[in-house]
Amino acid sequence: MNDEKKPATKPWNMKGGSPNQWAPDYLRLAKKNPGFRCKWVRQDNVERMTYQGWSLCKPKDYGVLTDRTISDATPISDRIQRRELILMEIPEEMAEQREAYIENKNSAALKSANDRAKQKARQLTEKMRERGMTHRMDTEEEFSQRVEI
Repeated sequence: MNDEKKPATKPWNMKGGSPNQWAPDYLRLAKKNPGFRCKWVRQDNVERMTYQGWSLCKPKDYGVLTDRTISDATPISDRIQRRELILMEIPEEMAEQREAYIENKNSAALKSANDRAKQKARQLTEKMRERGMTHRMDTEEEFSQRVEI
């Protein structure tokens, strides 16, 4: 009899597929539309995303079935929907411009926050100096020398 144990399987390290190959991926698309980025959006955010330049994806561009009613399997809309998510797309150029805008906005906000923090630190340092204090930590020996003088 063979006493060697078979090594444990590690599904998180599987090559060539997801660890849960038995679980269907409802959000995977059959094909991509060149020149566009797509994103799954909740139904209540579709209007907001439309104002930001996103548009509803057409099933013919992504190779998926349209929504169908349960009773007669006829298309009820010309959009791609999975439960409460709707697929939307934006031209690649516009997506890159949007990313650059957001990056600039975030950088400006970070710079502003850093400037405010530095200004507050300077103010606190000045208040400490006015009261004869320093912002650096003294050893007991340094403190006792400073206090005795």
